[in-house]
Amino acid sequence: MPNSIDVLTFHKGYSDTYSITRAISEYDEVHFLNNQQTYNFVENYYSNGYLNYSFLDRNTGLMPPGVKYITPNAVVFERPPSYQNIFYIADTVHSEMSERVHTFRVALPWQLYIAFYNSEYYTSNVFMYFMDGPLTFLDQPIYAPFIPNFYPNGMLCRPNFSSMDDIERYTKDISGVIASAFDWVWNNGTNHDLTEAMTLLPKYSSDINSTVVASYVQENGYFGNVNHKLSYSQVISSFQSWEKIDIKDIINYKWVSPSKTFHDQANNLEDVVNSNVYIENLPEWLSNYYSEDDEESLEYRLDNDEYDNSEYLSFLLGNGLISGSSTRQPVTYREKFTQLLQEMPAPSKPFVTIERDIAKVKELSAIVS
Repeated sequence: MPNSIDVLTFHKGYSDTYSITRAISEYDEVHFLNNQQTYNFVENYYSNGYLNYSFLDRNTGLMPPGVKYITPNAVVFERPPSYQNIFYIADTVHSEMSERVHTFRVALPWQLYIAFYNSEYYTSNVFMYFMDGPLTFLDQPIYAPFIPNFYPNGMLCRPNFSSMDDIERYTKDISGVIASAFDWVWNNGTNHDLTEAMTLLPKYSSDINSTVVASYVQENGYFGNVNHKLSYSQVISSFQSWEKIDIKDIINYKWVSPSKTFHDQANNLEDVVNSNVYIENLPEWLSNYYSEDDEESLEYRLDNDEYDNSEYLSFLLGNGLISGSSTRQPVTYREKFTQLLQEMPAPSKPFVTIERDIAKVKELSAIVS
């Protein structure tokens, strides 16, 4: 049997802690520790206070409030509503990229961060979502961030670093992963390379006037036929509209769910594809969108689904043939986190419970009959 130590902690009220530690050695010996012994063992060897320590191979470092869950390759944490600066360059990355930075101070709703890290505690990928309130249950809905540099599934486009110093400055522990994840999102600036996540709100909102871009819509008209990118002016005007919202009111505004795929697709795509509106308008759209194809090629596209589905959905949405809300189903924390864990399996790493720990448990449990 592999060496392992499981620590299960139950909190009663706000101060009393009741714990049971079970240590299993390589000889299949089982020991149970009383409350004080468990407390001493956890305090001396793990100094954390979380539910299961068997995968951690080092101290977590000083933890900020709001940490919800830790796995061998991911940490989940939340932040309450707060003001945050968004630094935006209205240009794509190229040799003569503009250096003018537009700064917007917006009120954020509750945020949920999922940061993945490798066996050396270097951050590898960061996901962020908006929430209506703190994370209190697994099936709580989460929403796509309305910010540049994010993919529609909530994944941040990793920033470019000028030197290794920008990476090495974070401690190689859980607290360092959290700090780097937050900095990646908010302190590295954004540009116009990736605005796909920002297209979800105007595309799929059931009531655009209940969103943070309501002021922009009222002053400038609707976004029009939004595909995979907003224009420079749409991004800037959207943030100017958002800036007008006070933090005490931000939780009253509506968002839309993230994509279940890397790039944007309707969350209930099967229902949409099988609808009469989708089927009836497809041949004419194909002939217009692929105008250089001959009739045989168009027939092949139609019969084999060889066409840009996202572009066709944008056409249907932009022309009012389907409603945005009809293509967007809720996405929950449980659903998204489970999906991400499957897509990014934990690296193989040794358990923390080496021989020294086993010996310590045996020593503490010696007086337990």
